[in-house]
Amino acid sequence: MAVTIDATSNFSNGLNQTSLTFSHTCTGASVIVIMFVRRAVSESIKAVSSVTYDGVSASLIKQETSGDNIAEIYALAAPSAGANDVVITLASSQRVFTASAVSLIGASAVADITGGTSGSGIPSTAVTTTVGGSMVLDCFQSFANSNFTVGASQTQIYQDTLNSDRGASSYESTVSAGSVTMNWTDGASDNFSQAVAAFPPSAGGAFLIDII
Repeated sequence: MAVTIDATSNFSNGLNQTSLTFSHTCTGASVIVIMFVRRAVSESIKAVSSVTYDGVSASLIKQETSGDNIAEIYALAAPSAGANDVVITLASSQRVFTASAVSLIGASAVADITGGTSGSGIPSTAVTTTVGGSMVLDCFQSFANSNFTVGASQTQIYQDTLNSDRGASSYESTVSAGSVTMNWTDGASDNFSQAVAAFPPSAGGAFLIDII
């Protein structure tokens, strides 16, 4: 049984913040995936103190860093049902800080594959899933202050500009195992970091169980 989307949410007004808090509603989800992106501006990259949903800690799945740009993906199995807070806390204030959450139905909390790309250019990362019916998620942070077009097979969760930087996230459902490219086009070429994770169906199908 293929993984499906339960709900999405985001917070995109994090300038000079030590923490972000936003509500996300899970209705029978097996996993919540929390994605967030940051940029250090004339400061050091701040350590993550905690990432929680309804007070329960999520685990780091993937981190991608390029210069001052950071993209991270966390996941938590069996999240509480209903409307609860996603809370991301840093050791100290970060200049640019945005996040999104996606709850998944019928997904394993262990990513099948992760990937990432960073450097100068436009975000694009290819991963090869080993299980059909997986859900592939990505988030990126770019210095480019321009609108990006999400890949044709992807669904955009959010996209926003803060302090002349661009942050965004998306998802793509797969039918069969194989190569999947999470890409964005039309935006300006600049320094970026992009993190990608693919979550396969849980063994035995759907069962009850959150970003940038």
